Amino acid sequence: MKITPRLTLLFIVYAAVLLTVVSLLAYFSGRAALRGAVISGLQATSLEKRSALADWVAAKRAAITLLASDPALAETAELVHSSPGSPEALSAHTQLLNELAPWVRGGEFLEIMLLDPQTGEVIASTDASEEGKFKENQPYFLQGKTGPYVQNLYYSIDLQGPAMTASAPVRAPSKELLAVVAGR
Repeated sequence: MKITPRLTLLFIVYAAVLLTVVSLLAYFSGRAALRGAVISGLQATSLEKRSALADWVAAKRAAITLLASDPALAETAELVHSSPGSPEALSAHTQLLNELAPWVRGGEFLEIMLLDPQTGEVIASTDASEEGKFKENQPYFLQGKTGPYVQNLYYSIDLQGPAMTASAPVRAPSKELLAVVAGR
C-alpha cells in the first residue's frame, strides 16, 4: 500500500476518534447541565410550595383566632355551657351554629366544633354527628386551651383521610376559658 492511502486512513481514524471523544464530552456535559437545571427547578418549586403552605396554615390560624375572639361567640358559648338542656341553651346552640355556618359555607373550614374546656366534649359542631363526642386527647384540644394552635397533618378517622385542625381558646371578657373552638 502506498503512503497516501495510509495517511488518509490514519487521518480518518484520528478524526473519528477525535469526533467520538468530543461527542462524548459534549453529551456528558449537556446531561450534567440539564440534570442541574431540573434539580434547581424542583428545589425552587419545593420552596415555593413550602412557602404557600406556610402562608395557608398562618391564614387558618389567623381565621380561627379571629373566630375565637368574636364576642358573640363567647356570649353564646357561655349560654350553651351554663345551662345545658334548657330552652335558653337550645336557643343559644342554634344561634351558635348560625354564627359558625358562614365559616364553613365560605370554604374557610370543613367543620367547626366548640369543645368543653374541661372534658373535651363537642358541645356544638357544624357536623351534627360530631356533637357529644370527646376530643380530650387530641393535640388541637390540649394546645387550643392555651392559645391558637394548628395541628400538623394527621389521619382523621371521622373524615377517612388526612386533616389539619386549627384551634383557639374562647374566653369571656373576664378572661375565663369558656370553650375551645376547633376548625378542620
